[in-house]
Amino acid sequence: MSDDDHKRFLSIAQDEKPPILVLNVTVVEAQGLEAKDPNGFSDPYCMLGIQPANTLERRNSSDEELGSGSIKGSPRRQGGLKKLGASLKRRDRIRSNSISDTLPAKFIRTTSVKPQTLNPMWNEQFRLDIEDIRTDRLHLDIW
Repeated sequence: MSDDDHKRFLSIAQDEKPPILVLNVTVVEAQGLEAKDPNGFSDPYCMLGIQPANTLERRNSSDEELGSGSIKGSPRRQGGLKKLGASLKRRDRIRSNSISDTLPAKFIRTTSVKPQTLNPMWNEQFRLDIEDIRTDRLHLDIW
């Protein structure tokens, strides 16, 4: 290839927009959830979204100040969601570990509510946009 052709193709490639990365997620089921209703069951649903790195950095620095845990790795490696230390829903305004404080509601996805069960089966699919594959994290809560 000639130097002129190489420069021309390189210029075209550099002008291209980066690809849009999409994570396809299927929320299949949960088992053995804690009963939260007086009837001994719960009405569970799952909230999920992509947490950008900049919210993780902000949360981790505030977590160190507050003495709470931070999100690193998958919930499975952390020993379950209860130890995850974050939520998509606002729990209290003084010391919130919620990514809904930093993540707009339009980026949070929610499954359907499964009434009166501790073993919900959703099998629902979601497409979530990824900005930075190296630093963005999938976060989910089951309520």
